[in-house]
Amino acid sequence: MVRKLGIYVALILMVLIMTPAGVAVAGTRGALPAACTKWVHTTSPNAGTGDNNLFGIAAVSARDAWAVGEYFVGVDTRTLIEHWNGKSWSVVKSPNAGPDNSLNAVYAVSATDAWAAGSYYNGTAGRTLIEHWNGKSWSVVPSPNVGPGTNELTSVRGTSAHDIWVAGDTVTSYPVTRTLVLHWNGRRWRVASSPSVPAEPNFLNGVRPVSPAGAWAVGNFVRGPASRTLILHWSGGHWRIVPSPDVGTQTNTLRGALASSPADAWAVGDYYNGTVDQTLIEHWNGHHWRVTSSPDVGTGSNDLAAIGGTSSANAYAVGRTIDGASSKTLIVHWDGKHWRVVPSRNPGTADNDLDALYALTPTSIWAAGNYNNGGFGRTLIDHCR
Repeated sequence: MVRKLGIYVALILMVLIMTPAGVAVAGTRGALPAACTKWVHTTSPNAGTGDNNLFGIAAVSARDAWAVGEYFVGVDTRTLIEHWNGKSWSVVKSPNAGPDNSLNAVYAVSATDAWAAGSYYNGTAGRTLIEHWNGKSWSVVPSPNVGPGTNELTSVRGTSAHDIWVAGDTVTSYPVTRTLVLHWNGRRWRVASSPSVPAEPNFLNGVRPVSPAGAWAVGNFVRGPASRTLILHWSGGHWRIVPSPDVGTQTNTLRGALASSPADAWAVGDYYNGTVDQTLIEHWNGHHWRVTSSPDVGTGSNDLAAIGGTSSANAYAVGRTIDGASSKTLIVHWDGKHWRVVPSRNPGTADNDLDALYALTPTSIWAAGNYNNGGFGRTLIDHCR
């Protein structure tokens, strides 16, 4: 199932190049780094008896990883958080703030410091939801809302325990939706002023800092019957819109971002070619965003939801490809020269979607989403090692 973002467009994803401590990894030169060799399916639990979906994943070490999402209880949703201890995944108790709750992203600073972001419904409108792990339990941390309508958070990432960003969108006056960016300074969450295309619905689906002085946020804005890519850059203490290309004449959406240096960043998503969705990958070279050739599978739609990597010559992007009436997982790899499709597993007979990615090391990369065997959605976690 593809996660919905805002009122107008479909979503999802993820992931900044991070060491276990949360420090960005610079690109390497010379010999190509080692890479994982095979994607394998890891068993993950489900809560309740309804649909279960995972939207975010992050890791601190080989024995400490988190996956977050939601599960259904009747028509309501509850937060879902799962933990990897090096041997197995297990559900960890997590709080809920309202009747409908969802966690869309997770970021781990250390074994005793992790964050999850999403939204909940208070009976009138959607509110921001941020939860924190202190090494013993998850708790709700107060977070601001801007608009009187829906406020939702779709991505979280940082450079340290005192420098964390979350991004999403807020309905200020229907149908106008604006970008929403919050920042954690080690003490509290505060709204960071972020630009939006005037009088249009704006959505941010991914945020990735390079350093305390630089960060990227990606998404899309809607103009008339079509949507256009939207990229924001944090520099000089301000967020500003940076021009980004569009391929499709109708829908263009960016859902995930990756950054390794001020002159090397990626954004992934999809565009509509008039018949089906096709993968969309854009690259920042320090001066401009350019569309990079990216592969598609079959004749159906192809969507990318998240990206992660460990060097300028080793990155992965994940999503789904439509095969008839069902979907299959889609994983593409960047080797420093080309994006290529790599084999991936599909445990579901009906649908298989990957919505999140985290690259811990070149030989340990996680992906999460959901699959379906014709009944309820089940959690899906794959590991490349």
